[in-house]
Amino acid sequence: MWLYQSYRDFILEATGTCAKDDCSSNLPTKSCAIPVEDVARLRPILDANNGPPVLVAKSSEINDLNPMLEGRRRQPLPRIPGKLRGRLLAGIESNEYHPDEPLAGWYLPYRMGEEYTINFSVKSGQSYSLDVTAWPTPNSDGQTKRIRTLRRAANFLQDTPICFSTAPSISNAYSRLERLWDDTRLEDYDPQVNLLIKQANQLRAVLDDLCARPRAMLTTEHRMLKLQNVRRIDVKTLHWLSARPGRNTAERAGSRQRIKASKRCETITTLENSVLRAFAALTSRETKRFLTDDRLSVLQKAPLEAHHFRARRIVVMLRDQNVPEAQLSVRPNFPLRFDSRYNKIWRAWLELRNGSDAFEREWMWQHRTFMEILGMRVAMKFHELMLNLPNDGLIAHSPVLKSVALQPQGHYLNHREEIGAKYQFTFQNWNRYRNQPYHFKIAHSDHQLPLGAIAAIRYGTLDATIWWNAPEVNNSEAIFVGVDEFPWQEGCSWDININKWIMSLMALE
Repeated sequence: MWLYQSYRDFILEATGTCAKDDCSSNLPTKSCAIPVEDVARLRPILDANNGPPVLVAKSSEINDLNPMLEGRRRQPLPRIPGKLRGRLLAGIESNEYHPDEPLAGWYLPYRMGEEYTINFSVKSGQSYSLDVTAWPTPNSDGQTKRIRTLRRAANFLQDTPICFSTAPSISNAYSRLERLWDDTRLEDYDPQVNLLIKQANQLRAVLDDLCARPRAMLTTEHRMLKLQNVRRIDVKTLHWLSARPGRNTAERAGSRQRIKASKRCETITTLENSVLRAFAALTSRETKRFLTDDRLSVLQKAPLEAHHFRARRIVVMLRDQNVPEAQLSVRPNFPLRFDSRYNKIWRAWLELRNGSDAFEREWMWQHRTFMEILGMRVAMKFHELMLNLPNDGLIAHSPVLKSVALQPQGHYLNHREEIGAKYQFTFQNWNRYRNQPYHFKIAHSDHQLPLGAIAAIRYGTLDATIWWNAPEVNNSEAIFVGVDEFPWQEGCSWDININKWIMSLMALE
């Protein structure tokens, strides 16, 4: 198994761009991949601007491997679409060349929360760690545009199956997708903002009351007390006295006349206050992330600013009192279940945590989201071009269904069922594939496509592929087209490259 330090390195090698200068030799050049066993020794420096790392292994080794993301979000690593080696050089020595050897690839996520490392394992007992300290988080400066683009892509993919399930025809569904693609309101809709505003309005009085009067309880502590202040003698006090020298209590108390005795005192270090601190800390982080968004209206920012201030005040107060934050696996006690104040905090914490976890999963697997939306955009442009050409006809179109995975990991559509279409187009001039239909498909891990290809159009024996975050590459055997990393950005070349790619394929003779 090998590790590519960034997705960009992986794509440049998979498309053959890194070896473009040396076209005279068929021998493989040096690969960018390093053996995964050398990760701990080499300690590679990862560049967040080029995407997350990628794992690659031979298909013959898949049964012996179980790549897992370790840590608080432990889960299997998702597979990269395609399984053909193509131009990948991982594991090829200078004196050998195996272009037909199948490969398998796995994604690694972007930085999760405030973690400093990403830990993964490939087999039982084989764990590796990557330093991601320099990687940005959602709360880092300059990430607002990226977050809004990711939100728009996620909302588009979530609404895509609805467009197909409620449309009277395939053409009508694609027309709806075009309107949805141009809808800028998708990046403004964030359920987390609405949840925070609702909690700010509903919990204002509760948070003020808890900050002034948090629930306290009496506890027993053993301290050195003056004899005249001792009100209770227990077994621990008698053990302490028996170990001291002297004939009576006054002599055993020493010159300072103090003994170790129990005392009832008040404390707020309770489970319900730990949950309160965890809720306040999470609220503070989430509101801070949205307050930096310039597109929020004044009516939205005003309650969020007040909510952020109350949360910060509670965090500081509980931190000064040494109240720890509650863990995610905490089980509610009696006050959290039946106290009117803390029960609201408990429910609000669960709601906010679920929303925060959903956003964190989107951030972790954002590259998969952009790849999936690229596949749908290619399908939209392909349908548009075929519809406007003479003698066209849609032969078949597979259903577009919502993903049923418990952890979507950046995928919102069901890729277990092949997402594709078949079109018929008759050329006016003679062509070597005349009257052959065009087969379009969005790739998944079992397709006979190069590892890393997002979608492909097959015409006769020719497979034309499209790649995400890759440069454009053309040769005599196949057509490869790469698109920018993000859609909807100024100067984005998605539609331009896709149209040129499809028209070049149709012009082949």
